[in-house]
Amino acid sequence: MRSVGYSLNTAVADIIDNSIAAHAKTISIRYFDHGEDPYVAIIDDGDGMDYETAVNAMKLAGTNPNAKRNANDLGRFGLGLKTASLSQARSVMLSTVQHGRQNTLRWDLDHVARTREWDLETLDEEQTNLELGK
Repeated sequence: MRSVGYSLNTAVADIIDNSIAAHAKTISIRYFDHGEDPYVAIIDDGDGMDYETAVNAMKLAGTNPNAKRNANDLGRFGLGLKTASLSQARSVMLSTVQHGRQNTLRWDLDHVARTREWDLETLDEEQTNLELGK
């Protein structure tokens, strides 16, 4: 699934679609490609997600394509966030805040290779801050 034909531009655009669907008024793209840990961060001020919604967003094909959707929802199959991200990187981290509660989840292909388990990692606040360089 990592090789479905995304370029960096189309991968970023696919993820930005999620920000638009979440009613974001401001979307910031941070790109760092120097050194051993390059990254792209897409940050928005959208609605955020509770834990259950975030877990569902990180599931492959987590959205029923026949389910009723909002008019501004550009996704259809629940694949964009994961396939767009993992087409460009070995790790995707989703950190979301809703009602003052932060939830951070991560798919890390190196973790999967080490453990031989498809474990969706849940990061606590300290781990999240470490990963975000705070």
